Amino acid sequence: MSENNLPANLNLFNYAETPDFDSWDKGATANEEYEQSMKSNKMWRRIRPFAMWAAIFFGMGAFGQSTVLGILVWVIAILLAKRSLAGHMLDNAENDANAKLREIQGEHAELCANNVAKKLMIGQWSWFRSGREALIYSGERFAYLNAAQGSLVAYNNTNIKEVTRERLHTGTHTDSSSNTVGGGTEIGNSGIAVGGAKTNTSSDTTDFYEWHFDILTDFLTYPKVSFVLADSPNTEDLIGEAYAILKP
Repeated sequence: MSENNLPANLNLFNYAETPDFDSWDKGATANEEYEQSMKSNKMWRRIRPFAMWAAIFFGMGAFGQSTVLGILVWVIAILLAKRSLAGHMLDNAENDANAKLREIQGEHAELCANNVAKKLMIGQWSWFRSGREALIYSGERFAYLNAAQGSLVAYNNTNIKEVTRERLHTGTHTDSSSNTVGGGTEIGNSGIAVGGAKTNTSSDTTDFYEWHFDILTDFLTYPKVSFVLADSPNTEDLIGEAYAILKP
């Protein structure tokens, strides 16, 4: 794409010559597996309360025949309870299914980013991804894409008015604990005792942060590109690299 044709607001999938996620073979398979996993999870969540109560009533009857059998059936009922092992297993299965789908969606976004970069960028270029969004940049051009929306916006670096990066504090969580040690001593045979106690308190406070990276441009159709990224040393490094190259 010629420098004179930028900035431009483009269709991501047409420009990258890449199918959208639902039409991509790997994406279609991931969607199907996710839907099957969610249906199975939902079915077991519906069945579990009935199975739990059935086990409780069966256990009550089983006590008349065998105490061991009754206890065993009640253990099964406990395992089927909402906050028990079965509940945690269903929660973990749902979390795993969501994580697997997000992983494939991220892979699709990276495929789009690489295909865009091969056509658009000149010389050496870099990119980073957050979720299904990606920023591709070099010393001459940069582009923002959103694979969930199918959008692509490409710019010359001369379109940049300002670049900012900021590490923002988003909240605090404190865990605290206390331990009291003490006792009393009786005074003779008077029935009177004196005593005291010492309480040791400790707390552990965790602060949470996130990075905001913004590029302000003179392109009125899409004047600002923004990323919100989880805080980590790697995030700071990749934002620092992009900031150094794109800062006018």
